[in-house]
Amino acid sequence: MTEDKFLLDKTVLFIGQQFYNYHEKIIAQLEQFGAKVFFYENKIFREDPVLNNNDLISKVKRIFNPRYKQKYIDLIINETIDENIDILFCIGGFSVNLDLLNGIKSRNPHVKTIIYFWDSFAIWPFHNLVNAFDQVFSFERLDCEKYNLRYLPLFYSDDQPGYIKNNERDIDILYVGSVGIISRNRFEVLASLRNFSEKYGLKDLLYLLYVKPRHNFIVNGINVVRSLFDRKYRTFKKDLVNYQQKYDFIYHKPLDTVELGNLFIRSKTVIDIPVQGQTGLTMRTIESLAMGCKLITSNSSIKKEAFFNDEWIQVLDEENLEIDLEFLANKPSVGIDISHLTLKNWLKSIITS
Repeated sequence: MTEDKFLLDKTVLFIGQQFYNYHEKIIAQLEQFGAKVFFYENKIFREDPVLNNNDLISKVKRIFNPRYKQKYIDLIINETIDENIDILFCIGGFSVNLDLLNGIKSRNPHVKTIIYFWDSFAIWPFHNLVNAFDQVFSFERLDCEKYNLRYLPLFYSDDQPGYIKNNERDIDILYVGSVGIISRNRFEVLASLRNFSEKYGLKDLLYLLYVKPRHNFIVNGINVVRSLFDRKYRTFKKDLVNYQQKYDFIYHKPLDTVELGNLFIRSKTVIDIPVQGQTGLTMRTIESLAMGCKLITSNSSIKKEAFFNDEWIQVLDEENLEIDLEFLANKPSVGIDISHLTLKNWLKSIITS
């Protein structure tokens, strides 16, 4: 057995979120390691009491379908009942509880259980799962320090043409991200960036994604009620309308990975605006540096990383957006090495822990 086939004849039950096509890349890499992989989506159940969601939709779902999450967990257990599971690997805790672990362990007492959190417990409070797994990783330093977890930043995939270094970069500032109630600060930050670009004659490409909700009688009715009783929802919708009228950086269709890669190789500097209350390095942070882009971020925790280099990374105060024009203009004199965070190396460090 070669080093890269260390999972030969092993079976992995992988429960992960469907975010772009990252779950497919993880499955493919596990299979390259030699594993047989069963995948289930880590679905978000907003009515789950663990999430402490008290919005109207969550309350209604708790009343009319209180066992929705448990039914899904039972499905996973029953569909894998005849499989000899060697590794249970979860990313996030949305579709995970003690019943799932006990159900898998009861039939596979030898199973190794691993979970990786790529959201902060301040956003999604799944710290109740920490003691249930053999190995627990997180991208959030604060959670690692508080709960004695293993710290590991996110990964990047280097299997697409966009990762070829390109010196012909025509976009001075790139931002690609999404917006929702918990991240509505991005409206104001992007407005400031647009004003900054116009003031100094810079070419920016700002892509703020807002996925419109489905329109049907039930959803429309719920949204009307939310508008009446949910102050945060009202504020978000008001901001959305106002910024859409003033700026052209709000879009409703997500970019695919090829489109995103093409934007990266055209960009000199990428802007990172993490969700408030979260200090873990975003996927955008890792991908930007891997593709030869400089990075401007409001996440000061990046200074703790071994690869931090102020020729590549500028940390700014989100409350006082002062981008250094010299940073934008200068080319780094040395490279930056984050090869330990390729998907292959990232996954190997988790599975072999």
